[in-house]
Amino acid sequence: MKIKNGKLILVTDINPTPEEKGKSTVTIELGQALCKQGKNAVILSENRLLAQYLEL
Repeated sequence: MKIKNGKLILVTDINPTPEEKGKSTVTIELGQALCKQGKNAVILSENRLLAQYLEL
């Protein structure tokens, strides 16, 4: 089985944007956009509220 090299996108910032979209929102939207294009995406986060948002 041949494994392809993956890519890493790190989402980080000090403050949320003026539209109140923070790192978690941007990360979720980025993951959804990649999946919509047929790409595989894995989201890792230390944010406990993210798990509640995703109902995990």
